Amino acid sequence: IDVAGFVIGWQAVVLAVSQENSFLECLSLDELVTLFGADAGIATWRAFGTSDSQGALAFFVSSAPDGGYEYFNEVVSGGEGTSFITQFLDDRTAIVNALVDNPGAVGLLTAVDYAANSDQLRTLAIAGNSGTCVQPTRSTIEDGSYEPLSRPLYLYFDVDGPANTPLIDAFLSYMLGTEGLSLFTEAVGYVSLTDDDIEALRTRYDAP
Repeated sequence: IDVAGFVIGWQAVVLAVSQENSFLECLSLDELVTLFGADAGIATWRAFGTSDSQGALAFFVSSAPDGGYEYFNEVVSGGEGTSFITQFLDDRTAIVNALVDNPGAVGLLTAVDYAANSDQLRTLAIAGNSGTCVQPTRSTIEDGSYEPLSRPLYLYFDVDGPANTPLIDAFLSYMLGTEGLSLFTEAVGYVSLTDDDIEALRTRYDAP
């Protein structure tokens, strides 16, 4: 099998807090596990080592099946679930409102949803394997330095698959067209390709 593939977008989740939150700036992977992992037992910021005045620790996530929570769960707990402090809310708007009302809370959002509410919230930097605190931006998501909470989404196809070239050409034309690309855009929470990236892919695969 001759397999080819290319990046079609990026999935990235961010930890957001109220702009009123002045005590939390960056979390390491170990701290993510300590706070939000399946075996976490911390219920107050004092227990985590911050000021007692911050009160109870709350973690808001969306119950919508967008893959964001599942991805975070896999990173911090290997898919075993998250801390007992996790509260599932109906949608992303509810998370934003809950964060604004609770400066001591942390919320899980897609990078796209955060960008739409950046006037009310701010993001926490993440110190991944490099040990360096990295903020989620398009640049750090695309270059992989915002890890482990972002990953590229690949589209693979068999160059020598059934019906050979005509079928592959039709598939690529669809996926690199407006309708196909709409599956991997901000509308569904993914960081999409830039126009230049899209044009480069269309040129590479001779897609219209």
